[in-house]
Order: sequence, then C-alpha cells, then structure tokens
Amino acid sequence: ITKLWALLNGLGEVVQCKFCDSEGFNHYEKSLADVIKQLGIANAANFEQENAPALDAVVFVDNCCAIKKKIIKCFAENSPYVNGKQMITCSVKLDVFHLLRRMGRGIAGYHNSDEGAAVQKALKKVIYSPDRSIAPVGILKAKLKEYEKSVAHLNAVEKWALYPQQFLNFKYHIEKDCISDPAGWTGKVSRGTNIVEQYH
Repeated sequence: ITKLWALLNGLGEVVQCKFCDSEGFNHYEKSLADVIKQLGIANAANFEQENAPALDAVVFVDNCCAIKKKIIKCFAENSPYVNGKQMITCSVKLDVFHLLRRMGRGIAGYHNSDEGAAVQKALKKVIYSPDRSIAPVGILKAKLKEYEKSVAHLNAVEKWALYPQQFLNFKYHIEKDCISDPAGWTGKVSRGTNIVEQYH
C-alpha cells in the first residue's frame, strides 16, 4: 500500500481517507458515491421545491483528464432526480497545487530547487488573480502569452522556465478549462489539497 486517498470539503477538512495500492478510481468510487448520496439526503427538502436549482459540486483532483468522465458518471448514477432532472451535478477541475509542482519538478528534475521554486512563483502570477480567483480560459491564455514573451530573450541555457514537455502540459490544462473557476465560484474556500500534502 503506497497511496493515500483523501476527500476534503470546501474548508479543507478531511471528510474521508483511505490507503490504496494504486491511484485507480475503483479504489475510491464507492466513497465518492456515498458522499453524493449523503448530499442528496441533506438537500432533499430543497430539491422538492418547485423549480429548485441543481446543486453543482466542484471536484478538485490531481489527474483531471484521466478520471473526469468517471467522476461525472458517478455523480449521474448516484444523484437524486426530480422529474428527470439531475439534482447534483459536478465540475471537475485540476488541483493547481499539483499543476505547479509538476511544472517545477519537470524543469528542475526534482521538487525542491531554486529553479523549480522560481517557475512556480512566476506561473502563480499567471494563474491567480489578486483575490486568488482563477480567470476564464481566454484571460489565462492571454496572461500565458505575456509570460512567454517575458522569457523569450533568454538563451537556451537560461530557458529552463520553458521546459518543453511540462510547459506544453501546463498550456494544455489551461486550454482545456481544467483550472479556471466555474461560473459563480466565489474563491472563498479551500482550493485543492495544499493543506494535507504533508500526509504523503
């Protein structure tokens, strides 16, 4: 057993956790399904009201593109329905903490280095607005272009900030809308797993 799966709420509090021998979705699918059912029970009275809006959960994961469809399917299968309407939907987003760590690690070859830290700091400015919200895709792409221009003058040795594969992955996740805040997101609660990374 080498993995720890943890489910956090919007305040960064651990709701559930379990040890796993891999990162496969099958290891925690049942736990996620149970939480969705609990949400349905807790909001049952609201859902029964006329024209009640659906509850749109936001799920932050460290491998969004690999399991996004599975998470959405899990919500569809375990959400309550009212007159055929799914009452608990979800948006699946990439945890920015892991995105930045991978970028820094890819450039420097390991997590904790001056080069990796510098890249993470620079790219945080691309991702986060002053209020810690994350802008829509169009704005992020424009900010990313400005970042690329800012390092365009560097020579080949100095261009560690544009380590090819990791930077392409970074751009890919921005363009696929993996990190932009969902519509209506306030940014007032915990985003990602920063709080519990020391558990690894």
